[in-house]
Amino acid sequence: YHPDLEVELVHQVRRAVGSAVAIRMDVNGVWSRSTAVRALKKLEDCDLEYLEDPLQTGYELHDYEGMAALRRRVQTPLAVDGNYRIRNLVEVIRYDCADVILGDYYGCNGARGAQQFYYMARSFDLALSMHSGYDLGLATAARAHLAAAVPGLLHPIDMHYHQLSDDVLAGGML
Repeated sequence: YHPDLEVELVHQVRRAVGSAVAIRMDVNGVWSRSTAVRALKKLEDCDLEYLEDPLQTGYELHDYEGMAALRRRVQTPLAVDGNYRIRNLVEVIRYDCADVILGDYYGCNGARGAQQFYYMARSFDLALSMHSGYDLGLATAARAHLAAAVPGLLHPIDMHYHQLSDDVLAGGML
């Protein structure tokens, strides 16, 4: 959607849910640097928990320099996703371009790799969250277990329970 429409929709959500509910936004890296500054200035009164990937930061296309410049100009915490390899995490740290980093069970090569990723990120004072995927029950359970095992993962992770109908796991929400 056009960034102005997205900004207006976030304002509508904030008015509808009030200030007690945390709101995040993920624009999947489609904004230019100037659009991101303009939109985030308009969103400051919405008190977002964080804005994920306003600029392209994941999956081998990285604008770490742009994210760092954006972070210096706005108040909203910025999150990066898709940087699950240690070499990418090093760049996020080097550029000081994020407040929150999202790890991933698969992207970090399983539970042990994700734990190492999170421990390194936390040692550089990055807040931690987890990438959410379109998973079946076993993968959702693995994500929940990983989240419970990582100290400092304070931003709640997304769980896509609506996709678990007719899944192999029984017993309701984890």
